[in-house]
Amino acid sequence: MVARAFASAAMAITSASALVLEYNVIGTHGASFKNGVEMKAEVSAKASSTSIGSSLKSELPRTVLTVSEQEGCGSNLTGYLITGNGMLWSDGQPGTARDLADCRARCDTVKNCVGFTTRLPRSGKMQCTTYKGLVKTDVSKAKSYTKCVRGFSCPEHDGLKGFRFSHEGTWKNGQKVQNSKSDLACAASCRGDSSCVGFTFRHDKRAVNECLHFLNAANKEGPRRDMRATTYSKCALVENQAAAVAPAMKPVLPLTKMRINKSAGILCSGGYIISSKDWWWTEYDQMSHVADAQACMEKCESFEKCVSFVYRPMESNAECYLYKGLSARVDTGSVAYTRCSRDKRCPASSSAPDGWEFSHSGTWEGGVQMPDVTIKSCSLICKADPGCAAMSWKRDGEVCSTFQSKTEASANPMPIAGAEGYSKCVVADDEPGSTSVHREWI
Repeated sequence: MVARAFASAAMAITSASALVLEYNVIGTHGASFKNGVEMKAEVSAKASSTSIGSSLKSELPRTVLTVSEQEGCGSNLTGYLITGNGMLWSDGQPGTARDLADCRARCDTVKNCVGFTTRLPRSGKMQCTTYKGLVKTDVSKAKSYTKCVRGFSCPEHDGLKGFRFSHEGTWKNGQKVQNSKSDLACAASCRGDSSCVGFTFRHDKRAVNECLHFLNAANKEGPRRDMRATTYSKCALVENQAAAVAPAMKPVLPLTKMRINKSAGILCSGGYIISSKDWWWTEYDQMSHVADAQACMEKCESFEKCVSFVYRPMESNAECYLYKGLSARVDTGSVAYTRCSRDKRCPASSSAPDGWEFSHSGTWEGGVQMPDVTIKSCSLICKADPGCAAMSWKRDGEVCSTFQSKTEASANPMPIAGAEGYSKCVVADDEPGSTSVHREWI
């Protein structure tokens, strides 16, 4: 029945002018403790049991690795790629995990984690080792670069051989390098040091040049061989590929239930509607492996405050990502608004403040309350906070409430082939002056 509901939702979306999406029939993928990726990795590791082969990378990336989709980002695990088969680094935080998804979740919830190693012992639980990376910090007139990892493309930004530009600013805990009066000299000394994973070069207003190196002893030491280990590193697609899609064409992550007016002619069969195709958001609240899309939907149904999920079939199983939203309260004396995506025009409305979309008559649970604030000022207060996703305003006492969440206005999706996004929906009677589709909690 759920599969038929998904199919009906897909047909409805295709017919709607506002949401034109393609839909493929969802297959069933069985999940197991030792998934196909790890079995392949283990076979590959055993093949190199005599030594760490030259095709294997000996450097562990200490920042999110920027690569092209063709280089494998997300091909085995969404948001990650395999950077080491049969290798284990000495500076990891050891632990155990139920399976690959559980180990990955440990890394995603640990601040500054950039990768992890799974190890399948002959008996007992999977061993899960996580690795922390460099921590960014703001510094004026500074540029930072990461050392390229062997086996992956290296654009050599700013003519610096073997380095990729990272960001404006620096990282914490850098070591000053004397007599490096240019970025070329700073890069050269880092290139010759196997412990150096990146550098910052700064030219301040006093015309003083400063070179900082960021060292990692475990990288200098190198990995130890372990035939049962597979290492995954966080990855992101290169900027020019991600930017190939116009911002206005990128979907937003629904954080409230989608309200569909009856006149729109869009079905909401089974309580869900397709909201995205081939996109994924990193700020998920729960991840697991499932057999099929129905199992993923059932997890969303049982997960408190879940309003959207992304399902991605893989070779031997499927990934299921759950996203929480806001929990609404009905109050006829209040009006609630969600923040419009910065790259898309807000629906026409005579009552909503500029940059906001009407949600429902009421408010949401939690939030920060401020009395004696006009509705216009309330909208400006929330807009000034990048983390503010919604607001409500109560006429009695002019109470402004703002709500923190993964805001649709700032969420940046990552293109991932095969990912299918679904959001909860409800069909309601048309309201005077309303648009065909907007989000509302009932």
